[in-house]
Amino acid sequence: MELHRLIPFVPAKDYYRSSEFYQAMGFTQLFLAQEFSEMKNNQLSFYLQDFYIKALAENLMFEIKVEHLHTFHEHMLGVIASFPEAKVSDIVTREQGLEFNVWDPSGVLWIVSAANKYAL
Repeated sequence: MELHRLIPFVPAKDYYRSSEFYQAMGFTQLFLAQEFSEMKNNQLSFYLQDFYIKALAENLMFEIKVEHLHTFHEHMLGVIASFPEAKVSDIVTREQGLEFNVWDPSGVLWIVSAANKYAL
């Protein structure tokens, strides 16, 4: 059996605010229905839905790998200036390489790591 695609469903406490956040993050919004859309960036995508359970949102996490970690970190610092309910951590060095965390406006955690663990 060959699997082709996995698309997670991401909850949004405030659907419109979250969609603005993800667009600022770099995703394109493709509407599928009212208050339900696919957020897409290259081959990465997820479904943003107007559905929220605090415990689910605050325990949901994803890891994305980026080519230019420091550039993306600077970008995300600019993004959260317009979204005070979101936050971004400092870059840290872990055994697996450099990374930082992003919490979306609903509390969903995105672990952003360098595609190349040896990147400085």
